[in-house]
Amino acid sequence: TRGESNNGAAPWRGVVYRSEDGGQSWQPVLTNVGGSGEQDWAYDLSIYPHSANIVYAATHEHGAYRSLDYGRSWQAVNNGVGDRTGRAIEPDPRVNTSTVYLGVFHPTGVYKSTNRGDVWSLKTNNVSQVRTYRIAVNPNNKDTLYLGTFDHGIMRSTNAGESWSTAGLSSEIILDVIPRPAHYSQLLSGTLHNGLFRSTNNGGSWEHSQQGLNASKVTSLLVQPGNSQTLYASLYPGWIARSLDGGATWGDYHQGIVDKRVHALVVHPVQTSWLYALTDESGLYRRDTLNGGGWQP
Repeated sequence: TRGESNNGAAPWRGVVYRSEDGGQSWQPVLTNVGGSGEQDWAYDLSIYPHSANIVYAATHEHGAYRSLDYGRSWQAVNNGVGDRTGRAIEPDPRVNTSTVYLGVFHPTGVYKSTNRGDVWSLKTNNVSQVRTYRIAVNPNNKDTLYLGTFDHGIMRSTNAGESWSTAGLSSEIILDVIPRPAHYSQLLSGTLHNGLFRSTNNGGSWEHSQQGLNASKVTSLLVQPGNSQTLYASLYPGWIARSLDGGATWGDYHQGIVDKRVHALVVHPVQTSWLYALTDESGLYRRDTLNGGGWQP
């Protein structure tokens, strides 16, 4: 947890808590990281899959921490970690491996340890300018990893983190990415401004996957003049959605618009196939719904 706001400045009053009774009660076990003047917090926690007594924490400004006694006591393990803006820490789930990965927020790279965090090495091949927020290891493919990033969408490695390539959603800020259990070619990704996405081909392509979810503010609704079944909604954030069945289902309708935050939609009072969309930072757009083109500034 992170404590009450201090206008973004330290001390942050960060605490890692542990429960021994299934969440009925909690005790603080990692506090005062960086000293009483900082009290740094942890962004991520993970349990070593083959020795449950080993627990890892990625801290905001102080890198990796490790517990060898089920979280009762903790030590910093940053030998080789030059950038300590920890955001994600993830052990390799395979049997008979001691590999752990650490992702950092500065555009530095991804750290890898092959001895459970005793020593780390920096991997920078095509990932040195990436701000990482989440790491996922594919349990079905020993060397396939995924990064959720703030500036490069999803990144993928097929050689245990030695090099990386883009794997879609490059315009999104990614808060999480996970392989779907028992269907490891399928990935789910949660974004900051645009809901939930799914890939069925290891990140080759993505589609929205959020039927039943409500993740955006709707700033305006329009009914297409002359066709009451066609509806449009502007979203903040989330661009623009269109329904062709009176609102039963919705699909993306934002091709050409850069800004996800749309304040309003209006229809031209005479040329009723023309729609206008006003965005937060990229100005005014127009689209003719009768042709196949997208939105134009």
